[in-house]
Amino acid sequence: MEPATDPLRVALVGCGALAEILADRVLPAVADRVVVVAAVDVDSDRARRLADRLGARPASSAAEACAPGDVEALDVRLPHHLHVEGARLAAQVGLPFLMEKPMATSLAEAREIAAIGRELHPACGVGENYGFLEPVRAARRLLVDGAIGELLCAQATRVFELGEQWRRGGWRVAPDGRATGVVVDQATHIARLLRTVVGEIEEVSAWTSSRRPGWAGADSAAVSCRLRSGVVATQTYCWGTPTPAAIPELWLFGAAGSIAVHVSYEAPGGGALLQRPGEPDRWSGTGTNYYDSLGAVLVDWAQAVRARTAPTASLEEGVRDAAVMAAVLESAGRGGGAVGV
Repeated sequence: MEPATDPLRVALVGCGALAEILADRVLPAVADRVVVVAAVDVDSDRARRLADRLGARPASSAAEACAPGDVEALDVRLPHHLHVEGARLAAQVGLPFLMEKPMATSLAEAREIAAIGRELHPACGVGENYGFLEPVRAARRLLVDGAIGELLCAQATRVFELGEQWRRGGWRVAPDGRATGVVVDQATHIARLLRTVVGEIEEVSAWTSSRRPGWAGADSAAVSCRLRSGVVATQTYCWGTPTPAAIPELWLFGAAGSIAVHVSYEAPGGGALLQRPGEPDRWSGTGTNYYDSLGAVLVDWAQAVRARTAPTASLEEGVRDAAVMAAVLESAGRGGGAVGV
């Protein structure tokens, strides 16, 4: 029998800011592979508005969304602290899920989600897109090919201003215990970025800061880390400053040159910039933007669901990212060592 070629029919669980971006910028580009047939949210007006944009039906629960029998999988885009509940909902309806990053707000919850996924379906995965960014993949290829010689150190940066659309729900910066801060929101992105390009992270030392008034949780962090290879790297997080897009999200420094990874968030662009003394600059992995990688995650996951295999962004990979996030939080909680003068 020939494998099915029609789009994977999914219920989109959680109709907030990210779901709106998916509806406008991502799902139309992958409509031949993934189609949303139900938009699920406890806020009925929000579910209806998103359903209208997608040509789907609104629902107030996963069970309601799946009742007609046409849903094949759940795309879970709930707030971070509700991800375990999202995995449990998928288990209740017996369907594979894609869990938005970060996989969970703690390593224990990430492991619980992975356990649910293992029991449920081999294609359960996490919506971590950094391994799908073309500039990131190009940087990995250049490094493996020896373009900058021996890697000496690396610098990863996630610095931007947290936009109003990300603050409007309140839970990212709320003082009621749900606030996650920039580390939980962004550490798994940086973990996947570094793990994809330069390898596993084995040790971290971190400090956090809260400078923006009225925001609960850390808005900035500085992290030093040691990789399994012995290479050292730094990580800088800040979501309180309007920052030029020209800042590389990853910078690799080698014995023969450097590679700067630039990510475009609007028009196609960005890429991995190779610079070596005495040679012209060379770009690789250009021509895409950030949202193309979100579509690539969905296509990869849809293929895995149909083939009953693990997606590239597997739950096991998500747990490894969460372990880095947890180590950063633990280290920041202990505080740094005093400097004697």
